[in-house]
Amino acid sequence: MKRAEGYTRLSQSGAEDNIPTQGRLITDYCREHDELELQAIHNDGEHESGYDPDRDAYQSLIDRIRAGNVDAVVVKSLSRLGRDFDERMDLMITMRRRGVELHSHQRDRIDISDPWAAAKEAMLAAADDAKKQAEIEDAIEEIERRIDRGEYQGRPWTGTEFDEESRYLVPANDDEWEAVMAVVEEWEKTGGEASKRGLARETGLSRGTVRRVIDRIDEYCALADGARIGWEGRVIWPDEAPATADD
Repeated sequence: MKRAEGYTRLSQSGAEDNIPTQGRLITDYCREHDELELQAIHNDGEHESGYDPDRDAYQSLIDRIRAGNVDAVVVKSLSRLGRDFDERMDLMITMRRRGVELHSHQRDRIDISDPWAAAKEAMLAAADDAKKQAEIEDAIEEIERRIDRGEYQGRPWTGTEFDEESRYLVPANDDEWEAVMAVVEEWEKTGGEASKRGLARETGLSRGTVRRVIDRIDEYCALADGARIGWEGRVIWPDEAPATADD
């Protein structure tokens, strides 16, 4: 049996490359290849940007390869192997020197021990890197356009969702919004004397979430009255033009 270890990294391309999906595909791949015994999956998970050179999971994989503890590395696709061209090449060279196999769920085993095959992978990595950089630049430009238009940018607040045009935050039609409103109502009813611990217990929200709701209580009240939330948490009423980043 060959000692296999997986590696997952957060994608910027969409949900199809999320961490749980990558882990499941790596596990399934090893089950289908009897010669591979999956020892661990090194997970640069959903809270990792993929652009931190000191990522613990990535460094752990490198260290184990160098220590001779790994016979094969398995990834969902080679684009997950590194954050950019240089990192991807560094890892493949390290694996070549130590005789570690490279497996991809998409492409099966890639024979990086062969110089011509390794050269081909270098060219593919360069193409992937150029595409990735273009995608990042496009994403940055779109974020800047949204900010200029005064649209909300970031993750929705607890109990909210984007409106139909994906521009502003509005109340979500779900239990989370009801829990938020329960916190707001109790906090206002008690004049700010309600126990945050008690509110968390009663609503099922975490204490940290309860604190954030209270910090934004004016904005949540506005949402309940028909307003929307734009850039930097600005309240936008139905008859009001959104503020731009320069306002």
